[in-house]
Amino acid sequence: MYCPNCGIENPVDEKVCISCSTELPVIQDEPPPFAKTSTLAIWAFVLGIMGLFSFLVTSLPAIVCGIISLVKISKSCGRLKGKGLAIAGIVISAIGIIVIPTLCFITALIFRQN
Repeated sequence: MYCPNCGIENPVDEKVCISCSTELPVIQDEPPPFAKTSTLAIWAFVLGIMGLFSFLVTSLPAIVCGIISLVKISKSCGRLKGKGLAIAGIVISAIGIIVIPTLCFITALIFRQN
C-alpha cells in the first residue's frame, strides 16, 4: 500500500507508514461485482401483492419474509440485494391489512343505513 503523504510503498498489513509514520488508510474488502437478489425479498413482494387479491391470507407471511430478508441482506456485506423488494412487500402487506378491512367496515356502515 502506498502512503498518501510521502508515496512510499508499505507492506500490506502495515497500519503506519514506515517512512513518515503517517497512519495508512484501511482498505475494506469490496463486495463481489455481482450480488444475488434475495429469494425471501422476492417472496415478500409476491406474497404482498397476492395478499391484496386473496383477502389478506398471504399478507402476514409477506411481512415475515420481508423482515427476515432485510436482516439477511444487511448481514450479507453486499452479497445479497433486494432491499427495495423486501420493503415493498412489507409496505404493500401493511397497507392491505389496514386499508381492506377499513374499506369493508365503511362499506358495511353505508349499506346498513339503507
